[in-house]
Amino acid sequence: MSRQLSRAEQDAILAANGITNIEDDEFVVFEGEEFTIYKLNLIPKLNRRQRRALRAAERQGGRHE
Repeated sequence: MSRQLSRAEQDAILAANGITNIEDDEFVVFEGEEFTIYKLNLIPKLNRRQRRALRAAERQGGRHE
């Protein structure tokens, strides 16, 4: 079993492979010095007004405008 890499080591491995930025909807899984980047299928982030409107619609029986 391999040891857990430090954040600096992970960053160095990614940089050596030309990866300098991980998006908010991505995460990296390391297995030793090998890694896989997964992209999450998340609901798009809603702003405060959209969240409030959605909650209000749910309280009113699911009707949204």
